[in-house]
Amino acid sequence: MFGDRMYVVVRKDLPLSQIVVQASHAVAEYLLNYRQPPLGVGDWDNGKMVVLGVRSLEELNEIQETLRTGGMSFSVFKETDLDNEATALAFIHRGRCSFLDHLPML
Repeated sequence: MFGDRMYVVVRKDLPLSQIVVQASHAVAEYLLNYRQPPLGVGDWDNGKMVVLGVRSLEELNEIQETLRTGGMSFSVFKETDLDNEATALAFIHRGRCSFLDHLPML
């Protein structure tokens, strides 16, 4: 579908090597959880991926709540080595996701 994008939001308060790993885990988690259309990879053809950073766990939790409230399907990765703290999330959205415009691209 035209305009579908995979959004990945990851915490920037982690070491750089962990930012990459946690973002990757979030994508894998999404793909495992939503394999079938209309919510899954059938909506995204490995085209556009947008990776954004948040400053903290609290900011990531705020985005989760916005997605949840909006009824959007998303996956959160929780790192066992960090006491199961959420480190990144992923979701598919058609077109630009304007409520994330304030976040920096990584």
